[in-house]
Amino acid sequence: MGFRRIDGTDYMIAAIGSNTSSGDNYFSSYESGYRGDVYNYVFLNATTDSIKRLLPSNYYLITGTSTYPERKEGDQSSPPTQWIVYSVINRDSNGDKQLTSDDHLTLAESDVSGENYTEIIGGIEKMFGRITDDKNRLILIYQKDGKKYHSILDLPSKKLVSTKEFPSLGEEEEKAEG
Repeated sequence: MGFRRIDGTDYMIAAIGSNTSSGDNYFSSYESGYRGDVYNYVFLNATTDSIKRLLPSNYYLITGTSTYPERKEGDQSSPPTQWIVYSVINRDSNGDKQLTSDDHLTLAESDVSGENYTEIIGGIEKMFGRITDDKNRLILIYQKDGKKYHSILDLPSKKLVSTKEFPSLGEEEEKAEG
């Protein structure tokens, strides 16, 4: 069915998606090589046999996921994965009546079990980067409403602890974007 163990945990995950050639819904591998649209995820606790769907419906487009703390697959000395951060398109922001990568992103987070899904920042026009620090915080650089921001997300609480407008980098920045 395409379930894959989330390294260091009792959880398995599978994407609910559509094969771009057939349009049929199916379970697929969580692997980054997956080709097709992801609408949702299903989590299976291998110990309790419980199943959890991430989102209430499949009317979303999930364009990316990252797991934290970051760990190398199979590295038993790394702390286990605790949180998953998603790039989700949940509304048609450009009015073309479809969800595509041209629409604004919402950054969301859940526990590794798929529980406690929380939308953190909506209306993201561009994501420029993200990195974790050693305090379980995710540092984000993005554009929203035509302005660039730097935010810090506390992963355990699923809350932004700070957001600052990114300073202008001068004329060269404007030329690079145009």
